[in-house]
Amino acid sequence: INDSEKQKLWELNDRKQEQSIQMFEKVLEQSGSSLEKFATDNLGQAAELFYNVLHFKEIRINVLVKHPIYIDLESYIHIYLSYFEEFQVNNPFENKNNFRLNEEVFNLMEEVIDQIEDEYQLFREENPEQRFSKFGKKGFYLEGDYYTFYIEPNGRISTFHKNKPEHEKQKDTV
Repeated sequence: INDSEKQKLWELNDRKQEQSIQMFEKVLEQSGSSLEKFATDNLGQAAELFYNVLHFKEIRINVLVKHPIYIDLESYIHIYLSYFEEFQVNNPFENKNNFRLNEEVFNLMEEVIDQIEDEYQLFREENPEQRFSKFGKKGFYLEGDYYTFYIEPNGRISTFHKNKPEHEKQKDTV
């Protein structure tokens, strides 16, 4: 690789990082915060998430199928900011249950996707332009919990969270 090619690689990397930061700021703004506020209120978490954003690579949940499912940077940030305790910016989703993002969560997502794979592939064949969703009482049941998730027509997971049990929802309204 010559110097000119190295320079182009650096420029591409810089552009990717700028786009990642812009996406991070956009999702923060949608959640009612900002990069400055998030960093001020949650410096350790902000630094960790910022690092993850800069180094994020798309996650493919299922690959050897006609209609793959994946998590892109926007999904990843949204899941962190909206659904996980240590990165909770605000609480706009009252019927969700926070859980920590780690390998267990990705393993859980893979398990859920694996179990709905045939249903999803059939749905996608019959409804190529519609969002696939499981939510509320029709959420996906696994090991005592219901999960809400949405998969966009292009296969991107836009939402994934564990539903709050009914008795906890009632406590929140009292």
